[in-house]
Amino acid sequence: MKYFVIPFLILGFFVVLQIPAHALESEPLIAKNTNNDTMLTGIVGQPITFETTITNNEENSVDFEVGFSTRTMKNKILDHQMLSVHLESGGTTTITYQFTPSMEGNYVSGISYGGIGLIHDHITFPALKDDQPYPTETVSIYSDSTDDCLIACTEPSVLIIDAGTVVEFSNTTPDIRRMSTGSYIEGKDGFHWSSDDRFHSMIFPDRTSSFLFSQSGEYQLSLAEHRSTDVIGTIHVMSDQFREANKTFNILNKIMNDEDYGIPISSLYLNPKNSVITVGINDKHNPLFSLDTYKTMIYKQVGNVYLNIVSDHDSFRTELCDVNDEFAVRAMLEKDPVVKQFLQSYPSATFEHFKTGDEPGNPRTYSEFHHGIFLLRVLVSTYDPNGVCYHVYGYQVSYDDPNSKTKKAWFENPSIRSENFDDAIIAVKKLSSPLNQLKSEIPTDKIQCNDDLVLVQKYDGSPACVTESTKQKLIERGWTETESSDDIKNNSNLIRQNIARIEDGYISLYPENMCASLTLDFPTEQDIQRYKNDEKGLSDANTLQITSEDLKEIPELQELIHAVHSIEFPYNKHSSVYLDGLTLVEYEFFLMEKSMKKYGDTQGDYFMQLDGDYEERLTNPAKQGLTNHFESPTIVYNDNVYSIDGTYFWTSNEHDPRRMGVYPQDSIKDDEKFIILTDEDMESVPKIKEAIENIGKVKESISARKGLPEDQQNQYREWFGQKSQDRLNSDTFRVIQYEGHLYSIGFGIC
Repeated sequence: MKYFVIPFLILGFFVVLQIPAHALESEPLIAKNTNNDTMLTGIVGQPITFETTITNNEENSVDFEVGFSTRTMKNKILDHQMLSVHLESGGTTTITYQFTPSMEGNYVSGISYGGIGLIHDHITFPALKDDQPYPTETVSIYSDSTDDCLIACTEPSVLIIDAGTVVEFSNTTPDIRRMSTGSYIEGKDGFHWSSDDRFHSMIFPDRTSSFLFSQSGEYQLSLAEHRSTDVIGTIHVMSDQFREANKTFNILNKIMNDEDYGIPISSLYLNPKNSVITVGINDKHNPLFSLDTYKTMIYKQVGNVYLNIVSDHDSFRTELCDVNDEFAVRAMLEKDPVVKQFLQSYPSATFEHFKTGDEPGNPRTYSEFHHGIFLLRVLVSTYDPNGVCYHVYGYQVSYDDPNSKTKKAWFENPSIRSENFDDAIIAVKKLSSPLNQLKSEIPTDKIQCNDDLVLVQKYDGSPACVTESTKQKLIERGWTETESSDDIKNNSNLIRQNIARIEDGYISLYPENMCASLTLDFPTEQDIQRYKNDEKGLSDANTLQITSEDLKEIPELQELIHAVHSIEFPYNKHSSVYLDGLTLVEYEFFLMEKSMKKYGDTQGDYFMQLDGDYEERLTNPAKQGLTNHFESPTIVYNDNVYSIDGTYFWTSNEHDPRRMGVYPQDSIKDDEKFIILTDEDMESVPKIKEAIENIGKVKESISARKGLPEDQQNQYREWFGQKSQDRLNSDTFRVIQYEGHLYSIGFGIC
């Protein structure tokens, strides 16, 4: 069979577009192992050859580009190659592409015409370890005349396997089937079903695709091109924590029979054809919770599974409720999501219920929760049309207006429907933000914090709510000197530091736009240890002691010291390691040789800015006093992409420590060279692996900068030189020390 189908890769899945017969006609893509046998699974470390035959049906000869690519399930490109093809009219050619999987897992290899984005055909396959057995199961995709399977179903509909099993999916329907798993994602409008990247595959008619299920969990299979069919089958991948095939049904059954869950499940049905559970909910049981609210509650109990949740209630009415029953109203309101949000922030809030003059009471009244200047008013009716007592029909959030005797409304909706209270919840959440209160013109000394927090003022003058222990730390660091809200109001100019911006661990003080500057680095304990271990060392002989009297002579230094103590040490977003010069050269040659083997280029494409006799230096890697930049290829390791920088070729001292930086990247750029490193490769460059493993785990130093007039900078430079001469008997020093902390000083200039 020949195909004229071009699927496009959109949002991680293949979308099929039917087009008229093309000048190029291709046979289905097949994969072969090293024995030239057609295969469904590959072997780690062994090449796989992908092959197709193309025929030119045009009257004239054609020239075209063919692209091959291999991706992970998360659509990270691992490899792509382009091939130019010339075909005479009626001519036929067989083209091949070879890929060697470097580790166990699932891959997608495909062919495209005109570029990598236009994929004509692809194969999903797992790469398996040669010395490890893998159980195999088969799932058939079929269709019949029944409503459930009119488009497609699977046989078996429920498959129970252990982790490490390979499942072969065979498509017996007449159509291309694009299958994927899904997850429930919680958004502002509740939970919704969304395809995920754990499993996806496009299977042509009468073809088979295989997949290695290595992670335990519940995989519910859906057809993305027919969303109305939702789940067509389920695969349960077992583990010690997940052993029951009907786990979800059992959990739901327990919820249905236990009132403590507060979820009124009235019926359960398990469809034997596709394993979908239909859950009936008496969503009129409590007017505070809609069907979507109950969905959220259920999914938090059962996890990421597809459920058909429907309204299934018997309408009922109760006797007229007494709206003047203060205790009953309070008990009901404590279940209200808006009230719960208010009490979560202010558990000490007082409650007041306003009774009516009638008995058993006017059908409508209100209750109030007070905290400081804040007020939450809840409008309450006797009962709703379904007979539930104390139905909430509106909210008002307000605060004391300092310029008026009346309260100022923050949020008000006197006729809100009970299932649409998101805006009221957001309004209550905003109450706990000091910045939002300040924007609403609430005076600084009137700003309210949550019950367990106290008010302080940050370095930029804005208010913040922190714990008492955090406040004490900030006072010690000079970040704030306040002891009460009155102090904030009266002393804000004294404690407000001249900080222009903070980015990660870098703090810039005003003025920013000056060429000359004084900089201060606050090193971590790890940095200090590295100072001690390097060639210069760290001792009393190169540490300049600074006193409080010194800071009076250089007030900018005191500003910088306060600034670097105003934030916590940040964790690294990238990582660096230090190598001696010879080891660094070995790393560079290792990366270069792997890249040269892949791209067929030369050393001159990697070692840039070479000075002097170019050829001599390339052929003689001895110490020559050079610092030439090495252009490293991008590396891919464990499906993640990293760039390498800060490497140099040949240095003046081969034992000097040299820095190598490793930076995560989102993807590989179209024009950049990249190589894939395996665990075996990492044994040759272990420091790169160490750097990757340390990303996000290592604290980094904090730096602060303040602009200075150039003549003032020169005066300060001379001041430090003179102090060093007087106290260390040397005009140079490595670090300064003040009140037990070490810092390094720098003088920047444009």
